Amino acid sequence: MEDDSAVRRASLELYKEKFQTPFLDATKAHYKKESQAFLAENSISDYLKRVEVRLEEEARRVDLYLHSSTSKALMNRCDETLITDHMTVIQEEFQKMLEADRNEAIPPDLARTWALLARISDGLNPLRETFEAHVKKSGLAAVEAVAAAAAAAAASAEAGAKSDAIDPSAYIQALLSVHKKNEDVVEKSFKGEKGFGEALGRACKEFCNHNAVATTTAKSPELLASYINQVLSKSNKENADEANMEEALNEAMTIFKYIDDKDVFQKFYSKNLANRLVRQRSASDEAEASMISKLKEVCGVDYTTRLQKMVQDVTLSKETTAEFKERMRQAGDNVQDIDFSIIVGGTVNWPLNPQQTEFAIPKQLAPIYERFKGFYTTNHS
Repeated sequence: MEDDSAVRRASLELYKEKFQTPFLDATKAHYKKESQAFLAENSISDYLKRVEVRLEEEARRVDLYLHSSTSKALMNRCDETLITDHMTVIQEEFQKMLEADRNEAIPPDLARTWALLARISDGLNPLRETFEAHVKKSGLAAVEAVAAAAAAAAASAEAGAKSDAIDPSAYIQALLSVHKKNEDVVEKSFKGEKGFGEALGRACKEFCNHNAVATTTAKSPELLASYINQVLSKSNKENADEANMEEALNEAMTIFKYIDDKDVFQKFYSKNLANRLVRQRSASDEAEASMISKLKEVCGVDYTTRLQKMVQDVTLSKETTAEFKERMRQAGDNVQDIDFSIIVGGTVNWPLNPQQTEFAIPKQLAPIYERFKGFYTTNHS
């Protein structure tokens, strides 16, 4: 057994010395000449396809004719000659691929570039940097288009129109379109690779918070809160369907995760929520609860405590109002002839300043108000 083992080792050493080393050198020389000649007459796109074919051929050649120990050394020589030696021109073409949206080709050039450069140590780092810069540039351009459209609309409107009035829906949809398009690129062309996902996140965070519209840190949170207010309002015809509304809220949360100043968003959102609840303009209680749940999932319980208590105040107030009306009915009071509802809210939870909220009860409602006040204080001393 020891003699057989020694013979095999000796044979393998002879194989490497007399065949493998000259074979690897010849392979490198062949592909160096071929790659230079091919690139001189063909596009990078065609060259990438050619490289894929050559790598597959070499892998099969090892399986069919060569010792398995040759595989790693052979593929390293091929990667070095066919890819590493031409990385500069491949990386330059990658930028053009992004701008030309070639990721929709079958098979996609972006995916092919990613797969080939992933074979090289640190080969993907320059691509990630290029991709991040491309996404940021696209996001800024999309917002600039929204700002330009708003300015043009204001210029053509009547005198006195607000020149910087930005439609929250147009703004958020512009951010979402850039994110979704490039998220698809990461998933389809780059196989969801973590490094490209992080590059996408950094770029989105940058253009969502600093752009032609968001000249202050409060602007994006304000516009996002206004957009969600549109989605959750009864007047919104587009999202009347429950599935459409849920999808719109999920999209809003995509942008929310990139917003830097989430405390500012909370202030705007809280005021809009109070307005919807007091004026009974919410599309549905379920949608309000769903949105608060999404915020809680991202920011924690403390972030949504007041929001939840506002909704709870309204729910309990509906029950209390119904109980009051029933009590009056049993007492033979004509309060049933007046359509009214009362909200009892905790001062701490609602975004109101009692010192600035002066309201005189209309005389027609004063009797009902006093009776309800007596009813409530009796039940909740």
